[in-house]
Amino acid sequence: MEWRVNRHLALTMNYAHFFAGPFLKDTGPAHDVDYASGWVTYRF
Repeated sequence: MEWRVNRHLALTMNYAHFFAGPFLKDTGPAHDVDYASGWVTYRF
């Protein structure tokens, strides 16, 4: 998701969910993983 506040400033956020597949479940402890990030971009 990105929100351009004005021509110089943008706020960005990402989210992803990764599922542990059959190989990981068969070879040991396996857990789904969530990943989130966010950043601010300022352009001169």
